[in-house]
Amino acid sequence: MVETYSRLADEYDSAPNRASCWGRVSRETLAQIAIEASHGTVLDVGCGTGRELAQLAGASEPTIQFIGVEPAPKMREIAAAKTAEQSN
Repeated sequence: MVETYSRLADEYDSAPNRASCWGRVSRETLAQIAIEASHGTVLDVGCGTGRELAQLAGASEPTIQFIGVEPAPKMREIAAAKTAEQSN
């Protein structure tokens, strides 16, 4: 499974994938998450390409630390690049 996700990493954030039922569920779920300043650290296990992690970090207090864990090497590489400019 890890190899499959790594192989598909470049397509993961594509418009068709974001428009799929999984993309819609992801957006709807993300919209319901409220991160408060008292949440010192947020851990995203299986963060994929880091798209949602970057969105959450960008909309949260800079004092909150965000950590993404991803076993698929290519997904992890994309996530690291996508979140590199996030201060938290």
